[in-house]
Amino acid sequence: MEPEELQTEPQFEPIPYPNIVGAFALLVIFFVLFLAVTAGVQKLAGNYLHTSTIFLIVYVICFGVTTLWGYHKAARVYLNKRIFRFDSIPIRIFPLLFLLTLVSIFLIEPIIERIPMPEEMGEELMRALTDKHPATFITLVIAAPIMEELLFRGIILNGFLRRYSPGASIFASSVLFGLAHFNPWQFVTGFVLGMIIGWLYYRTNSLVPGIFVHFVANTTGWVSPFFMDVEDPTMDSTREMMGNDVLYYGLVAAAVVGLVLLLRVAGRMLGKNHDVSNMPDTNVSS
Repeated sequence: MEPEELQTEPQFEPIPYPNIVGAFALLVIFFVLFLAVTAGVQKLAGNYLHTSTIFLIVYVICFGVTTLWGYHKAARVYLNKRIFRFDSIPIRIFPLLFLLTLVSIFLIEPIIERIPMPEEMGEELMRALTDKHPATFITLVIAAPIMEELLFRGIILNGFLRRYSPGASIFASSVLFGLAHFNPWQFVTGFVLGMIIGWLYYRTNSLVPGIFVHFVANTTGWVSPFFMDVEDPTMDSTREMMGNDVLYYGLVAAAVVGLVLLLRVAGRMLGKNHDVSNMPDTNVSS
């Protein structure tokens, strides 16, 4: 008689984390934490610390806790797969990514100009951008590129790419990235840069290019007010500083063409797309 076949339990593929609802829940967690931690830190140290230092502390705590929560949920699903990947990319592509970021920022400005901004909001944003306190620099230029990429690309986009099509995943994660900035003007910037960074993550399966692009964008935003006359209300935009609409919109058209070319060159340099759902499982979670 033939030996009985061993009965084995059916193997089920784990459900990728997060889905749209789970990703939105991470934003809610961050928002609630932000309100609670801000109130707590201001009560405990509001009379002793600079406003920029308080914001840095709140920012790191809230993004850190939210990212750790997302990491914990993802690690339970992906087991021995690495959650945060920092695969190397060709060094020669970094100058191209630098240009790509600057061109993107230049093209975002005309879109933002179409959105009316209350005077109080404009003054608040300008105060934030011209704040020379070291904590502001640390928050914008160091903490934000790393912590936001870990959450929005390392956890959210990574999970989306395992559940949805690449286009839908990049679009949805970019919308959430824009919403996380909590105002329509920065939403536009976050969405556009999120689409570019998301595409880079999809092509490389690495957080490295996104962190670099994020770093360049935030550094540009932090440095540019130092070269502007913030007391002159007629110098609110590149178009007004140039004083020639024909030349300005000619540059915009050239920038659009340049953006397309830069993306095509970057695509050729990066090679074929990487499917995150088929990455090797032999690496320990990091």
